[in-house]
Amino acid sequence: MADLQQFEDAYDRAEAGYISALRADRPRAELVEMAGAVAAAAADFNTEAYRALHTATGDDREELDRLTDLTETLSELWTDIHTAYQGR
Repeated sequence: MADLQQFEDAYDRAEAGYISALRADRPRAELVEMAGAVAAAAADFNTEAYRALHTATGDDREELDRLTDLTETLSELWTDIHTAYQGR
């Protein structure tokens, strides 16, 4: 699961950057771009979590099954946020 940590870390960095930009009242165009980056990082994290789930066994599989529930939700949420920014 060490490889999976890279994807989680990348997601966390992207999300933190977006929240920082939001708090700093950055321009909308910048927030659109950053929301897209978070959506992409969340999608990558979700894809990797599912890949790991499909090759896991035993206790790891149970843990990864719970994780994919979360990564899937994050991926969908950030895709929706990014789409909402683009629609306006």
